[in-house]
Amino acid sequence: CDGVDDQVEIQAAIDALPATGGKVILSSGKFNISATILIQNKCVHLQGQGPGWAHADHIAEPLAGATIITAPPTYNSDFILIRAEPWTEWNIDLTAGTTISDLKIFQNFPTTSPSAHGIRIKANEVSLLNLSVSGVGGFGYYQEGGTGDLFICHCRARGTYLSGFLGGGDTVIADCIAGGCGRARAGAADGFYLGNGFFSNLYAYGNGRAGIAIEAAIHGATLV
Repeated sequence: CDGVDDQVEIQAAIDALPATGGKVILSSGKFNISATILIQNKCVHLQGQGPGWAHADHIAEPLAGATIITAPPTYNSDFILIRAEPWTEWNIDLTAGTTISDLKIFQNFPTTSPSAHGIRIKANEVSLLNLSVSGVGGFGYYQEGGTGDLFICHCRARGTYLSGFLGGGDTVIADCIAGGCGRARAGAADGFYLGNGFFSNLYAYGNGRAGIAIEAAIHGATLV
């Protein structure tokens, strides 16, 4: 990767994996993207070298050893999209086992990029581990309705324009932090906005509306 349209090389590595999937490892440093990194219909582990949580989490430059995927404020698309396509009962599990780990997604606090979601999931059985999403124009972690078996652990959302974590159903979220999310929504977005699932050891501070909100019609959420 040369710092320009780095998603091209990352996507080529993902696409080169066999149908059974595999692992793509990113080095430390910054990866500048201008289009979505897509994981579709195969099990992929996209792994960085760490999210660089130490010190201030809102800075653009990588901390020692961090892997940062970044885009300019005008960028208005998903950073990473995990999906089964077409969306049918026969291939919904083709991405089962996909994992994103040990990296940071950063955008410089836009106010006009509401579709710039950090990680959007339209698939089943996905794991997000040891991640940071900061300053993006959309949701930090966005689970679409109709998906399930999402596991998020040791992840942080900070300064997202919409809610930091948007959970759908059958979700486990543990040891996660949401701070300063929903910053420009006039009280209309939360740190965590959750559906059915099990939620443990969540910490929320300084968010636009609620720190942790459970959808009103949900009766299958456990918060400990």
